[in-house]
Amino acid sequence: MNALFANQTSALRVPAPKHWTDVGIAGASRQPQGTGPFRVAEWGTNDVKMVAFPSAMRKAKARAFEIVVVTESPGRVQGLLSDQIDIALNVGAESLAPITAAGHQVIASPGTGVRTLVLRALNDGKPLAPFADKRVRQAINYGVDRAAINESIFAGKSGLVGQPATPTAFGFNGKVKAFPYDPAKAKALLAEAGFPNGFKAKAEVLNTSQQYLTAYQQVAADLAKIGVQMEMVSMTIPDLVGKLTKARPWEGTAFDFDFETLPAADALRLKTWHSCFNRFTPWHCFPEVQAKLESALTEPDLAKRRNKTMEMMEIYHDNPPGLYLLSENDIDGVHKRIKGYRVVQRHVQYQDLEIR
Repeated sequence: MNALFANQTSALRVPAPKHWTDVGIAGASRQPQGTGPFRVAEWGTNDVKMVAFPSAMRKAKARAFEIVVVTESPGRVQGLLSDQIDIALNVGAESLAPITAAGHQVIASPGTGVRTLVLRALNDGKPLAPFADKRVRQAINYGVDRAAINESIFAGKSGLVGQPATPTAFGFNGKVKAFPYDPAKAKALLAEAGFPNGFKAKAEVLNTSQQYLTAYQQVAADLAKIGVQMEMVSMTIPDLVGKLTKARPWEGTAFDFDFETLPAADALRLKTWHSCFNRFTPWHCFPEVQAKLESALTEPDLAKRRNKTMEMMEIYHDNPPGLYLLSENDIDGVHKRIKGYRVVQRHVQYQDLEIR
């Protein structure tokens, strides 16, 4: 019995059987049919026009809306400021001041992933120094001032966590706090682990966000203060996928990764990559952790599964797979004429939107 079966199946989108039979995969892809608040009226190259569906289970308050692809954040913000669009999704912290100055809303919604710098403890099944020692991984967590990074780069809109899950996830442990900034403790842990003078390392970080590139440069600056010289080199998402699947070699001993909890909002989704379950080459595989992880994953009772997952969050705090940087909260710009805007598990509740 799967205790989280309901969570997992909620991610499925069941097509209307007759429509699927009549038009096939290609037709259903271009004109999907379901029970949602809107139906597709027109599907263009860079936009989708939607109109209210009167037979919807959740009826829409607006008659219609349009989704437009604007790939760069400055373009989305400019569209909002010039009254061309009503909602600018995923805006950068640098855009918050002009948005609020124009009288519009800035809405931060709880994210579902924790941006993490994974510290590889194994390579082809063998201990990989220096991160094979959990004291070193703990030291890295104590050696970074996340609160300062959050305030200076993310306008205080991201979350601080000390576990691989956000507060919205099943099994999140509210008693597990974020690592405080404590460079003295970080140095002491490094000395205990045999690195009193620190060490040099290389980390591969994704180039998909200028904010996170800037954040990782600050991580490097903080770590330098405890004697860890961490060189940050950028990589693309295809690079990361190739490295995860062993199609490409790693350049360093650390890499940038998002510990996502969707689609089931499960705090233990990290099992796929960051445990002995990794079917390529595990970089973390500790027998004592694996036994408890398997016990949690196979627990059929929902309440017991939650308790065991919360226990795992304590374990992943004591034996962190990497540097828990920040939880990735979503920051959207919403026009002052819009009301009813809310996001649930990264899904905008479009049926609630109204124009003032």
